[in-house]
Amino acid sequence: IYMEPDWGGISKFSTSNPDSTIIEIGYQDQFNVVSDESPYAFEQVIYLSKIDSLCNANDIDLFLVTLPYHSLYSSKIDTSYSRLLDQTIEGIKYARHLCFSDIDILPEFMSDGTHLNSKGSDIYSKMINDAICNPE
Repeated sequence: IYMEPDWGGISKFSTSNPDSTIIEIGYQDQFNVVSDESPYAFEQVIYLSKIDSLCNANDIDLFLVTLPYHSLYSSKIDTSYSRLLDQTIEGIKYARHLCFSDIDILPEFMSDGTHLNSKGSDIYSKMINDAICNPE
């Protein structure tokens, strides 16, 4: 499932229903912390705040989107990461957060633990578009 993107940066995945091995590989890639490094990338929080300020100064709408995770992947994530994400989002003044991570997604829409496949991306692209075009 891991491959270079096609020219233009888009890579469509047709795989679905990832098994526990694929999910574990992805989890280890994301959360395997070396002993001398922080488990959190605080630099990303700082840069996100700078991006937020830059967008505000230039009258640009900023949308932060959290897509769904496979339930097996989601169950492995320590709650401290979710708390940090929530705190970070609360600290962003001008962005709008579209959160789809709480949705219980069908495994047939996932290519691995964190990536939608073609079918899933079609569905969630429409949901994101609707949320941007028709804010509540």
